[in-house]
Amino acid sequence: MIILLNSKIQSSPSDWCNYRYLYDLPGARPWSVRLKELFLTKSLIIKVDVKNYWINFYSNIFIPNEDYIQLFFEETTNKSIKKKEASKIYNLTNKIIMYINTKPNMYNIITNRAFEKIKMLDMNMLVFYFETLFIKYLKTFY
Repeated sequence: MIILLNSKIQSSPSDWCNYRYLYDLPGARPWSVRLKELFLTKSLIIKVDVKNYWINFYSNIFIPNEDYIQLFFEETTNKSIKKKEASKIYNLTNKIIMYINTKPNMYNIITNRAFEKIKMLDMNMLVFYFETLFIKYLKTFY
């Protein structure tokens, strides 16, 4: 079963710990800024990104499909294509959940690895990753 909470409902990371799987969706808050908090829940994160996704300071720390599951969708204003993309994400999510449920050890490895990485973040690591991110942006945009 997939449950999406309305953004008007107030919830906190401690509430998110009650779920085995959590989405990180692109877009306006709270979805787009909560990935780092999601790793604290020990839930398996399914991160849905647009094809040209934004790089965050922690993007180099967490490895897609090792620390979380990453899915991509085509960003469009066409309602028909949007519906197809949403259906694709829904179907992929169900397949992932069914697969991971047959591999409890894999679930534990992925969620524990992400949890341990997020616990290691301290000010020195943050400064290092911010510097790395700035250099990456400079090379990309200038």
